[in-house]
Amino acid sequence: MFSMMNELRKLMEASVTRKIKSIKVDRVDPTEELTVDNPTDLTLIGIGKKSVTFHLDETRIVKIYAKEGRAEEEYNLLHKGAVYGITPKVYLFGPTFLVLESLKTPNLLSYMEMNGLSQEFTSRLLRLLSVSKELGWGSGHAPEDIYVMPDGTLKVVNISDKAVSADYPPKKLLKGLGTWTGVFLQHLEVLNPELHQQWINHPESQKYVTKTSL
Repeated sequence: MFSMMNELRKLMEASVTRKIKSIKVDRVDPTEELTVDNPTDLTLIGIGKKSVTFHLDETRIVKIYAKEGRAEEEYNLLHKGAVYGITPKVYLFGPTFLVLESLKTPNLLSYMEMNGLSQEFTSRLLRLLSVSKELGWGSGHAPEDIYVMPDGTLKVVNISDKAVSADYPPKKLLKGLGTWTGVFLQHLEVLNPELHQQWINHPESQKYVTKTSL
């Protein structure tokens, strides 16, 4: 019975892979959005700078890249994060695609709209940023790329490993927090005064950290 189920699963995955490979993603003009030729019944749910995302099933999505090698690059980043439990599961990947866990929980912006931004939650964000910096993801994460799981843990998508200096602030987070930036910095000042001074005085923070947000 187990063998039959295993064979059926293999056949289903092979069918999914064929379907994914039939979708063509390209960028004719470097200044334009990616173009998508989708002969399948998969639903397009997002177009990014490097890839497009489709709904695969109730638990999975697939990201398809215009350039070969991008999928492997992102897989390596996700694999590093998986050790700390901060990235979605990867079920399958090929030269131009990744099949990932579908994160159906609220992202950070939606979570704050419902729950606000407490000092305790800010400490969780700081732990996430600390782990990310340890992994070489120094510029932080945009709020829409941080998901709050049912158990309160945080997972991130759309990771960048662009090299930055050790004192570089989480620019993506500070920019994306918008009106929540002041609350975040107030909590940071209590939790880690030294880091607070380092971030608010860094030139890269000045456009996001104003007098009204301190």
